Amino acid sequence: IVKRDASKLLRDWISRPKWKGERLALSGITDPYQPIEAKLKITRQILQLLVQTHHCVTMITKNALVARDIDLLSELATQNLTGIALSITTLDSELARSMEPRTSSPEARLRTVKQLSEAGIPVHVNLAPIIPGLTEHEIPQLVQAAADHGATSVGMQLVRLPGAVTEVFSAWLENKFPDRQAKI
Repeated sequence: IVKRDASKLLRDWISRPKWKGERLALSGITDPYQPIEAKLKITRQILQLLVQTHHCVTMITKNALVARDIDLLSELATQNLTGIALSITTLDSELARSMEPRTSSPEARLRTVKQLSEAGIPVHVNLAPIIPGLTEHEIPQLVQAAADHGATSVGMQLVRLPGAVTEVFSAWLENKFPDRQAKI
């Protein structure tokens, strides 16, 4: 589902007299840089609106495409109106491709951290999800890589599997990584 008129809907929303100007978060649930974003530029349109209205926004993504919008993000950053959280699950490119087939490689994400940081945009690296028995051993290297590439902060989150997702995810782990002892 694509909301092609998202920037218009947002403009209408933040133009309401009752709007108090709270910080927006792009990607609470769905990454704002899905593959289709390269073509449709909906997130870019939203950022253009936020620059025009001097509105604060935080973004969470796993996609290096965020670097395309450095011009807009740096403009927001000069006014302390933005910060980017880039999620990195592993430094192992093969494992990353297996776990997150439609996202940018770990190398591309780290390059993006550096690009954003060098443009004056605060970058938080989110180590997520940490999967016990599969990725937790990488935490020190991930933290070091984030620091080396200019991240201003690092946080982590263990994998969270609500309800029936636990069974599906556990079966996927056993099938995909029979030699690893991932514990969920």
